[in-house]
Amino acid sequence: MATTQPDYDNPLINFNITPVNPLGIEENIVAGTVVATLSSSNPFLEYALTGDDVALFGIVDNEIRLRQGAVIDFERNPVINLSVIATDRSLNISFDDTTEQKRISFNTINLQEEFELRITPIFDYGIPEIINAGVVVAELDLEGFTNTATYSLSGKDAELLEVVGNKIQIKAGAFIDFETNPTIDFKVEAVDSNLKIYTKDFSLNVADDVNERATEYKDTIYGSLANDTIDGRDGDDEIFGKDGDDNLYGGDGIDIIDGGNGNDIIYGGNDRDILLGNSGDDLIYGDAGNDNLDGQLGNDTLYGGAGNDSLTGSEGADILYGGNGNDFLYGGYQFGSDENGYFIDDNNFLSGGNGNDILYGNNGSDTIYGDSGKDILHGEEGADRLFGGLGLDQLSGGTGSDTFVFNTTLNTKLNKDNISDFKHIDDSIELDNSIFSKLTLEGVLSADSFKANATGRATDKNDYILYNQKTGDLSYDSDGSGSKASVVFAHLDNKPLDLSFNDFIVI
Repeated sequence: MATTQPDYDNPLINFNITPVNPLGIEENIVAGTVVATLSSSNPFLEYALTGDDVALFGIVDNEIRLRQGAVIDFERNPVINLSVIATDRSLNISFDDTTEQKRISFNTINLQEEFELRITPIFDYGIPEIINAGVVVAELDLEGFTNTATYSLSGKDAELLEVVGNKIQIKAGAFIDFETNPTIDFKVEAVDSNLKIYTKDFSLNVADDVNERATEYKDTIYGSLANDTIDGRDGDDEIFGKDGDDNLYGGDGIDIIDGGNGNDIIYGGNDRDILLGNSGDDLIYGDAGNDNLDGQLGNDTLYGGAGNDSLTGSEGADILYGGNGNDFLYGGYQFGSDENGYFIDDNNFLSGGNGNDILYGNNGSDTIYGDSGKDILHGEEGADRLFGGLGLDQLSGGTGSDTFVFNTTLNTKLNKDNISDFKHIDDSIELDNSIFSKLTLEGVLSADSFKANATGRATDKNDYILYNQKTGDLSYDSDGSGSKASVVFAHLDNKPLDLSFNDFIVI
């Protein structure tokens, strides 16, 4: 709408302003367009223009016209304000008596321009595979639109991307893979300052720049968001499962395999491999070779297989089997706190298998089996159960109330364990009555079945468990009387003088 109003009215002058379009001025009119005419019965009037938007217009032949180079735009000038001063120079009277001024206001008519929604890719040959989160891959704009638009994404692959301002970038957690998504397809919605909505479908190409297909040589192979099966074949390979529940095979060669997210099954194959479960509840097999296995996050199960392996459970309640060879097993560690501020400890299961193994339970109440061989078992923190198994083993319970279990065939020369830190009252020794056959009653050992003295010998007919306070040896006397030689099954390195019958449990 166009409206006029006198600033001061002079009946001697009496001129009029007539808008060409009573509704206002359309935006984007061309230079020279007449927007209003000036008229009066007085032929001697001279007109001048003033007001807020005088820079946009001029008066030519009693017409208000758009100046050259001026632009009418609704977003910048929704209302245009002008004033016209008319003066009669023929009257020989005072200036105030020869002048009249009127204001005119025009509404700018918004034509709702159609802007073109455009996308400019950053990468000429496609988005690289395995690109990091936050990397900008394209920029958006509404061609010809001078104000800021608001953009959003939707459609098939929109979950891989996010828009920040007018930039499209890789979303956190997204995995870009040519084999899964050779193109990334999505819809862009732009809303301008007039709340007009523009939508357009776009596609960004993904470059096939990572080798996922194994050869007989050294390969670097990446999985996808899905559940992958990857066989490294020969060569010293690096395999990354990424997301999904993957089956990963190293094959021959010295391989590095990272399961990534998901519950993965990993096989190292031959040679000296490094196998990492990453997150998820993983199943990891070292197979042949001296392997390094680390379950990392989750409740994992690790099998060292043949060779001298190193197995680490890390976080979670893990199960570790060393297998054949001289292995090193480490259960895990404290990894956080519960709602009360206490550290959370997971309970691990460790089995050394054949060979001379070193096993660490660390935090939590762990169950540790040395199995055969000369093993070293460390319970560390927590209430642990230590089974030396066959062989001459070294057992250390660490802190906590620990239990040392004896359940294998007795042999003083070939099957005797050293306990380094037995603590009366806190710790206990369990005796399997399938081995200690004279101990028929299960539960706490009866007082008359135990004898502690400086000689370690029986003194009556039912002294089955003998403790030599001088040497620290624990023996089993099958006849209870000392008429036959007893069998030493354990040695207490710290030689506690307060050891008693109630430190033993018959199972």
